[in-house]
Amino acid sequence: MTQNEVKKMIILESIFYGLFAAVIGIAIGTALSYSIHVLFAGALDIAWTIPWYSIGIAFAGAMITTFVATIWPMYRLLKVSIVDALHREN
Repeated sequence: MTQNEVKKMIILESIFYGLFAAVIGIAIGTALSYSIHVLFAGALDIAWTIPWYSIGIAFAGAMITTFVATIWPMYRLLKVSIVDALHREN
């Protein structure tokens, strides 16, 4: 694999992980938000709505965090020759 192919593979993998984490996190967070609303529905007379703004912020945060967490290891990996690293390990 060339360095550009490795970069592309790592970036696509990080996008996949970010999307997966965002979808799972948003689903769990929304379910917990609704559960808390139902729990306190007797004390508060407030209608529950889907928090689209918060969902957008959470999605953007998950994607940015995943991308930033991928950058440093990717450049570190590209500096090292994989063949040399395997020789040093054995």
